[in-house]
Amino acid sequence: MLSKKTNKIQPVRGMKDLYGHEYKQYKMLVDCAVLAGESHGFSVMNTPIIEHRDVFVKSVGETSDIVSKEIYEFTDKGGDLLCLRPEGTAAVMRAIVSEGLTQSMPLKLMYYGEMFRYDRPQRGRYRQFRQFGFEHIGDKSPYNDATLISIVMNLLESLGVSGLSLCINSIGGQESRARYASEIRKILEPKISFLSHDSRIRLDKNPLRILDSKDKCDQDLCASIPPITDYLSDQEREYFANVCSCLDTININYSIDTSLVRGLDYYTDTTFEIKVDNLAVCGGGRYDNLLSEFGGPSVSGVGCAIGIERLFGLISVPETLRKIVVVIPVSDHDIMYAYNVFHSITGTRKEFIHIGDMKKKMQKANKLCADIAVIIGETERQSSTLCVKNMKDGSQEIVDSIGLMNIIDRS
Repeated sequence: MLSKKTNKIQPVRGMKDLYGHEYKQYKMLVDCAVLAGESHGFSVMNTPIIEHRDVFVKSVGETSDIVSKEIYEFTDKGGDLLCLRPEGTAAVMRAIVSEGLTQSMPLKLMYYGEMFRYDRPQRGRYRQFRQFGFEHIGDKSPYNDATLISIVMNLLESLGVSGLSLCINSIGGQESRARYASEIRKILEPKISFLSHDSRIRLDKNPLRILDSKDKCDQDLCASIPPITDYLSDQEREYFANVCSCLDTININYSIDTSLVRGLDYYTDTTFEIKVDNLAVCGGGRYDNLLSEFGGPSVSGVGCAIGIERLFGLISVPETLRKIVVVIPVSDHDIMYAYNVFHSITGTRKEFIHIGDMKKKMQKANKLCADIAVIIGETERQSSTLCVKNMKDGSQEIVDSIGLMNIIDRS
């Protein structure tokens, strides 16, 4: 779209370019998350960004905001109804079945990449956004729930994210939720005229979603609804208590939020969110039988997704450990020899500065925050030597190519 003021083509609303410091934060998070996952036996799986729409209808739910309002869907030239991937878990479940991985249970998989939702852009929320996710499928245990949470908490703390808070809840299984949904309807149907438009629809199709409403009037009405934990079975209560005990054992602080239901239909039992200053940066939970929706076995899993853009500005990116070496020929006669030297340098960041006079070349070296400048003039070219300048203290040495690498290694 053209800007009326500048006539420049602008990115699509809610989608932004990723470069510079934010790209460094993105790459650092992904690299550290992969290492954290690998240390716990997870392996990377990347799924296509385009899937059949039914992949998400089956799992996320037709009445969810993602499917009913936010999904980017289209019909391709072959007549198939497709969509841009709005979340990662369902795509991973589809891939497990279609790739024949169901014989290898339990599975520990992680993914990262772009997701797409047509939502109102706001702080940390874009229409194209990136997530990193972990999924542990086929082995139901409170230890796995707590371990997954600990992986993310430890990862974020190691990246320098401060002010983390963990909220957890249990939403039970299908029968418990059905009893609870009936109770919500009984309480809210006499007050339906006070509910928001979206919550009136949810009251009929999925009452638990009303608990997740951001509408102030909805929140006030929900204050009279008893917590879902009152409707759990003894077995579900015991499972949740064991998850809490595991977190206590490994010294992870948490608070129980009985209104935390999450926005996706496939969640059961444990649900959780990790926040920074009331902004959710990670959400997840357990899902029973999600894999069976795609033709796989009836097994449980637990997973979560980290919102990468929501962490921009919160991650500490250390200064690069690699030195910056610039190679500068004094004149055009020295360019080819200098270029050969430049090409021979390995194991560090390097730049070849050959345009402009020496003043401009040195100005560019300073702008790059170079550590070392290799200056090559007629004397160096004829004697096959190099003038190496330490850009921090101004000292210079005349060395050969081996001496240059020794200087780079020690400085």
